Amino acid sequence: MPRSCRTATLASKVVARAAGGGGADADVDYRRAFWTATMGGARAIGLEEHLGCLEVGRQFDAILVDVSCGAFDRFAEAVRTPTRLVTDLEQFINLGDDRNVRRVWVRGRECVRKDSHE
Repeated sequence: MPRSCRTATLASKVVARAAGGGGADADVDYRRAFWTATMGGARAIGLEEHLGCLEVGRQFDAILVDVSCGAFDRFAEAVRTPTRLVTDLEQFINLGDDRNVRRVWVRGRECVRKDSHE
C-alpha cells in the first residue's frame, strides 16, 4: 500500500505540472492517497459499512509499523511534531516498506508476526 500511495502522489504532481499547475483536485498528498487506499477503496466497492477504517463492528485489517528502524532513523526528533501519528504516517507512506511492518491482521486474525530484531 505505501508504494501505491507514493505512486499516486507522484503521478498527481506530474499531471498537475503538465496541466500548468492543475488545481486542488489534481493534488494528491499522502493523506488523500491513504484515504483512497483505505476508506475510498471500501466505498468504491460498496463495502464502506464493513471495512476501510478502524471502527467497532468493522472488519479488522491492520498492520503494526515499526518506525524505529530503516529510513525512519534518519529523522531527528526535532522534525517530529506534537501530532506524531501524522508525521509517522507520512514517513511510512513516503519511505516505508515491508521491513517496517511487524504485525499484520486480516479479518481480525493475526497472520504475520516478526521479531523486531530481524
